[in-house]
Amino acid sequence: MLHGKALHSFQVFLLILAASSLSNCRSYPRFSRNDTEFQHLVLHPDPLVERVYIGAKDHLFQLDGSNGLQLEQEETTGPVSDSKDCLPPVTQLNCPQARRTSNHNKLLLVDPKAQELITCGSVHQGTCQKRSLASIREVLFSTERPVDTQYVAANDPSVSTVGLVVALEGGGRTVMYVGRGYTASHPPISTRHLSSEPVFSYEDTAKLAVAGRLSEYDHHFVTAFTRRSYVYFLFYRRDIKSVSREYRTYAARACLEDSSYYSYVEIPLVCRSSSFPSRNYNLLQAAQVGQSGSLQGEDLLGVFSTRSSSTNGGLESSALCVFPLEELDRHIDSTRDLCYTQDGGQERVGTRPFRTELDCGNTLKAYPCGSDHTPSPMASRAPLEAKASWHTSAARLTAVAVSVAEGHSIAFLGDSKGNLHKVYLGEDGAVEVYEHTTVHPNSPISSDLLLDLNGSHIYIMTKTARRPVAECGDHLDCQSCLSARDPYCGWCVLEGRWVAFKASCLFFFFASSFFKKRMFCLLFSARCQGCISSRWGCNWCIHEHVCTHERSCSRGVTIYNRHVSEKVFIATIRASSTPFFETFSILFSFSVLLLRSSKSLNLSASVTLFNCSVGRSDCSRCRTADSKYGCVWCGGAGSSRCVFQDSCTDEIKHSCPAPVIHFLDPVSGPVEGGTVVTISGSNLGQRAEDVQSSVTVAGVPCSVILSRYEVSSRIVCETSSSEEERRGHASVRVRGGGGLGVSAQIFSFQDPVLSSIYPQRGPKAGGSYLTIRGRRLRTGHPSEVSVLIGGVPCLKPVKTFSLLLRDVNEVLSAFLCRGGRIIRVSGQNLDVVQEPKMRVTLSPPDALPPRRRKRSDSRRTLGGREERSPLKRWRRIVPEAGCPDGALCHVKHVRDGEFLDLAMFKHEVEARIGDGLCVVKTLTHNHLYCEPPAHQPSRKQDGMDSLPEFTVKMGNLNFSLGRVQYDTQPQSTFPLEAQVGVGVGAPCSSEKSKQAMRDYKKVQIQLENLETSVRDRCKKEFTDLMTEMMDMSSDLVGSGIPFLDYRAYAERIFFPGHQESPLRRDLDIPESRRQTVEQGLVQLSNLLNSKLFLIKFIHTLEAQRTFSPRDRAYVASLLTVALHGKLEYFTDILKTLLNDLVEQYVAKNPKLMLRRTESVVEKLLTNWMSICLYTFLRESAGESFYMLFRAIKHQVDKGPVDAVTGKAKYTLNDNRLLREDVEYRTLVGGSTAQTVPAKVLDCDTITQVKEKVLEQTWKGTSFSQRPHIDSLNLEWRAGVAGHLILSDEDLTSVLQGSWKRLNTLQHYKVPDGATVALVSRNNKHLLHDSHDYMPGESESQEFTEEANRVRLWHLVKAGEEPEMQKHRRGSMRERGGERAKAIPEIYLTRLLSMKGTLQKFVDDLFTAILSTSRPVPLAVKYFFDLLDEQAQQHGITDAETIHIWKTNSLPLRFWINILKNPQFIFDVQTSDHVDAVLSVIAQTFMDSCTIADHKLGRDSPINKLLYARDIPRYKQMVERYYTDIRQTISASDQEMNSALAELSRVSLNCLVALNELYKYINKYYDQIITALEEDCTAQKMQLGYRLQQIAAAVENKVTDL
Repeated sequence: MLHGKALHSFQVFLLILAASSLSNCRSYPRFSRNDTEFQHLVLHPDPLVERVYIGAKDHLFQLDGSNGLQLEQEETTGPVSDSKDCLPPVTQLNCPQARRTSNHNKLLLVDPKAQELITCGSVHQGTCQKRSLASIREVLFSTERPVDTQYVAANDPSVSTVGLVVALEGGGRTVMYVGRGYTASHPPISTRHLSSEPVFSYEDTAKLAVAGRLSEYDHHFVTAFTRRSYVYFLFYRRDIKSVSREYRTYAARACLEDSSYYSYVEIPLVCRSSSFPSRNYNLLQAAQVGQSGSLQGEDLLGVFSTRSSSTNGGLESSALCVFPLEELDRHIDSTRDLCYTQDGGQERVGTRPFRTELDCGNTLKAYPCGSDHTPSPMASRAPLEAKASWHTSAARLTAVAVSVAEGHSIAFLGDSKGNLHKVYLGEDGAVEVYEHTTVHPNSPISSDLLLDLNGSHIYIMTKTARRPVAECGDHLDCQSCLSARDPYCGWCVLEGRWVAFKASCLFFFFASSFFKKRMFCLLFSARCQGCISSRWGCNWCIHEHVCTHERSCSRGVTIYNRHVSEKVFIATIRASSTPFFETFSILFSFSVLLLRSSKSLNLSASVTLFNCSVGRSDCSRCRTADSKYGCVWCGGAGSSRCVFQDSCTDEIKHSCPAPVIHFLDPVSGPVEGGTVVTISGSNLGQRAEDVQSSVTVAGVPCSVILSRYEVSSRIVCETSSSEEERRGHASVRVRGGGGLGVSAQIFSFQDPVLSSIYPQRGPKAGGSYLTIRGRRLRTGHPSEVSVLIGGVPCLKPVKTFSLLLRDVNEVLSAFLCRGGRIIRVSGQNLDVVQEPKMRVTLSPPDALPPRRRKRSDSRRTLGGREERSPLKRWRRIVPEAGCPDGALCHVKHVRDGEFLDLAMFKHEVEARIGDGLCVVKTLTHNHLYCEPPAHQPSRKQDGMDSLPEFTVKMGNLNFSLGRVQYDTQPQSTFPLEAQVGVGVGAPCSSEKSKQAMRDYKKVQIQLENLETSVRDRCKKEFTDLMTEMMDMSSDLVGSGIPFLDYRAYAERIFFPGHQESPLRRDLDIPESRRQTVEQGLVQLSNLLNSKLFLIKFIHTLEAQRTFSPRDRAYVASLLTVALHGKLEYFTDILKTLLNDLVEQYVAKNPKLMLRRTESVVEKLLTNWMSICLYTFLRESAGESFYMLFRAIKHQVDKGPVDAVTGKAKYTLNDNRLLREDVEYRTLVGGSTAQTVPAKVLDCDTITQVKEKVLEQTWKGTSFSQRPHIDSLNLEWRAGVAGHLILSDEDLTSVLQGSWKRLNTLQHYKVPDGATVALVSRNNKHLLHDSHDYMPGESESQEFTEEANRVRLWHLVKAGEEPEMQKHRRGSMRERGGERAKAIPEIYLTRLLSMKGTLQKFVDDLFTAILSTSRPVPLAVKYFFDLLDEQAQQHGITDAETIHIWKTNSLPLRFWINILKNPQFIFDVQTSDHVDAVLSVIAQTFMDSCTIADHKLGRDSPINKLLYARDIPRYKQMVERYYTDIRQTISASDQEMNSALAELSRVSLNCLVALNELYKYINKYYDQIITALEEDCTAQKMQLGYRLQQIAAAVENKVTDL
């Protein structure tokens, strides 16, 4: 595994190295600390504030960059008490394993908009803080109790995290993009809130969804950046789709406006060696966006290496590669476009990295950033390649920074040995390294290599540093300066000194190889100086080395005479001189004869012209013009204007005329004042101070608002109180003006009065129209009038009010196209809605099935218009001519109706026979059954046909279904509901068949009614269950799923059925012999490392008749523990034994292999699968399984459960079904101990009540940490002194002969809402975490009192419950006497109700196990490939046999074991009634994994009947799962061994397992010794002798030694 780079030194230096003004003393600012590690560096966003921030291990530093990096502030962030396995806040109580942990700085970011510093550490699950940029000690935001979406950074110091703060356009939101490596279940990329609550959290969609195992996508993020409207992430990870699974570098892009990552596209980046095309630099170390030599666009400059930073060893190659960002965007767009246009998924697209479904649509232009229906995320198989611009094998490159100086691109490259390489990037791709500077030997330079915002300083974070960026001061002459070829340095020719690139110099040269024209150092001789100093105007030709009187040299550069004053000016007017502009410029261009080659040096000068009349229409405006322009108000009253003083031919006015008021707004206001009045006019003053105290409105002073004053044209003032109603003009007097200005409009001070308001009630959501009546309500400006009702603003105007109704009257799922349904809405305060309207929206539009076209004879006319019946056929029950009375001879063949119940409930359908009402009893999808009147009604209307017509009305639709004739046979047993129906009918020929049909229809009607009620109950039960599960999911956010740790998981898997796990015992050996015995056991461990001995040992034991199957499983688990530290070797043994097993079964029946645990290797396989799939259980399938377990427990506990027999009303197992109809009701009581409500049944025993109360009270605690149920009493508390201890048996228990009934809440008459408490029996807080695990142990109470022969019962007495008949033969009439007992089908519908309620959770679990959208576990792929190889080696080509092998090795050996035993993976309490349901689900899963089709019959098991429709779908999932595994890339032994080595790190109690193994060696000692002595190889290896030594040490056995 590759991890991030870290500095492992105790002294880290930070240097700021200037590119200018560097003296030869080489003293550069630096900051160092020897008690921490510097990890991140950022700069203040304001270039004027030279402040530096450093994130380090356990520290934050704030430095002053302008003062030699002096320390301003320091903040300590660690160590703190923490553990990776605990959620904050971390306390000793909730996290006993917490230890003092260093806080590594994972993110250090600046939010320029909010002026905040964002810091994220590795402790407390990577939570973050906001600090002030002015002072890092000021924490602006921090949360003590974060939610799971607020965990930002990786909580592992070695796992990478990158971040980026982005201010989104539109809306003013600021977000933080975060990329993090794999830790637990956090997404690799997410978008975090910074400007909205909760801060640092992300929405469920604002993340990169990963459908597979997160560990498969262990990104090592390098950097992130934004460009235009995109955000980019750069990282490397293993290419899980390739055969080699090598690491590759990727560039990923998403739209900034895409909050759900629909636009996510990633492509590989390949940096290929220019000299060795087969060599790739595959690991990106650092990157930065800048400009390369072409300067035509932005480029991505990255430094790559051939190995990771954590790899130790020899030298490694590194290279610099340049990727044009325009080309990168084109490549990404091409990948997206190929998929959108349905051409992808074949060649370039198709490696969907996180999901596998490809559903491409033609949405290229409509959705450039994707949508919820577009394929996402996407990836390209074709990489973007670039050839290495420069490479080195001396050290690994670790950092890159890019700068542009004087039009030239320079890259600074840092490496792992502390060197800084300065690289010039040429226009044609040429690269030249002009300097190597050693900052400090063997001190890696951090990737945070930053140039300041001015580009004049570079910040280097490393261990130590000794060199600047550019050492121009070392060059004492022109030759040495240019020989250095440093783009930052040049030589000033005329002054004879070095200069930096931004320094002032009349003329200077740069390094020769970086220019198109070659420059030379100039040697100024006396001849040159004399030439340009002469008073004759001679000029000096540099390249010709002559003095000339010509104005320019024939070639090269000319130095002009310093006494020449000639300048040539060529003026050109660039701006128009139109009078509509107040100012305009004349731009002159002129040539300065200073130093030139063949072209003039063009300079410019600007002359500004000013027009006084523009925008100055009155005197006040004219006098505001700048005095330097000389503008005056000129002329008399009729022709005055603003002109330049020299242009005024009339009298210049030195004072302005009186103000003129044109308009007042508003013209009224309250007598209390406070009205803001706008006075518009002219000559209203030059400044606000001119009118500040001289404005009145209706004689009341009006205070001028200075900030809203506009020169001469507008005054805004606020009125004072008038104390009474009054009216008058507004007046303005300008200080120094010519008089008083008075308005023509009248302003009124009014006192509005409110008299009434209607209505006086309204909904909280608002939207009510209010009518307020009164006098003088039109006072003031309408925009300033506000209405508050109880402090709530009343907005105006209000357009509409809508009330969204959900789940009202069971939410009508479909409506008849013709309408006519009555929708009833019930609730509270619905009368406050003024104009109630209800709108029915069909969503989605295609939810209804398509209406099929009916034939022409399916139409009928109703009410004069043609209607189309939703029934496919209708029937007429009319006797044929010639048929005897009282007999129904023939009925025409009919087809069932359709969609009858799609938009109607049965109580809404009206059926009539003539004028009589036919009561609808059942309405199904294809049938309608109704009970007609007892006697034939009269006909509905007169006509030739006297029979009554059968009509059905459904909403606005009416159907005429023919005419009906009643039977005339007296006392007919034919039920009328079978005579009249829609879609019912069959040919009858005799009275006997008629009676049989009537009996059948009677039962069918009962079942139809039952199915309808079951369907309705399923909907309600599922809704209630989902609500409960959502509440439980919110509880799990804090506590998490109670997974067992690996050791407890291994104990329960390896040793099921053992009261005490061998792993928990100590060696029972006297202290005097302990050391000798332990040495012997260590020798036995070494002997087990001999493959020959281990194989011989297993085969010898299996050959013994007394070695039972239980012994085989026990020895296999002991061997698993003993070899757990060497799982690679364990796997090799498993493969060898499996090969032997295959050879054994090939000779017999290969399909029977691995079906049972009859050999050691089969149990070894179970243990191996369990070890390898533990992580998959926790990360993928465990959550779905736990939700199913809790759903089952919740549903079962909702109904009665017999405490003695363990049978329940709600179950999937017919053998555990409580068939007695028990009356009960739900009680909700309070527990005083924890003050939480608990829901129980009044028929529950006291022990059952205690369990439910304990479950609710301790729901956030795992089962092993809860008090034991036997250590608590249930106390009913009523009032202050009323305390009663309740128990299952006491003196009040009811005795009936030899039967005693267990006490229930019903027995004690405990009311609903009662308060109960769990109190300790012995006042000690007992925990049962050390209780022995007993798999299959019954949780139902076994109450027997053999001494008194009293039999206990709860709900039903054992042996008296009605049982379901196994054989259902005979007619209903023959069983008519058994109506007291419910028919078996009723039980089936009860089971169906439970099955329908749990269906979603079962589907979710099977999908999680058999998902094809994520990479399969490595162990599964490895073992399935092994079975395919074994089949090929032994010539087995039967696909069914291979399928059976795979099914017996994975679903049967592992998943069935887990599904039947949730306590193997979770710390939960199981019970018989929950186990019974899980057994049915496990059997369904096993049936789904078989190839053979199950033929259903009347004697088929109930579980097969329940899931008869689902098993074919599950079988397809299994087939697809096996196929996908076979088609994926094979897992190599190296990969498998690497994964096994990681698992081997967990240590188990090996010595106890070895001691238990030795007991079997001792039992079969002679047989084992004989087998070893008969083998020649074993004799040579002296295996028997070594075993004798072990026997002598462990138990002082007398041997032949």
